[in-house]
Amino acid sequence: MKVSRIMRQPIISLREEDLLEDAARVMLEHNLRGVPVVNDHGKICGFLSVSDYSAKDKVLPFSRFHAPQLFGRFIPREGVERIYK
Repeated sequence: MKVSRIMRQPIISLREEDLLEDAARVMLEHNLRGVPVVNDHGKICGFLSVSDYSAKDKVLPFSRFHAPQLFGRFIPREGVERIYK
């Protein structure tokens, strides 16, 4: 079976310049768990998924300390709830 048989139509994608807030809105409106991200030439350059919107505990380099990280950036623990709202 080919992928084209089960993929949704029309294909919804995001641009690199789109804001994360707008991307989340698109994903919610279309009930998507992931969306391809394209550059100015329409070439896929990434993929944004719902798991990207979840803070993940990461170990800080050269330490045993774990800190929450969202979109590749460390955030203070007290800021996680505010960000999710």
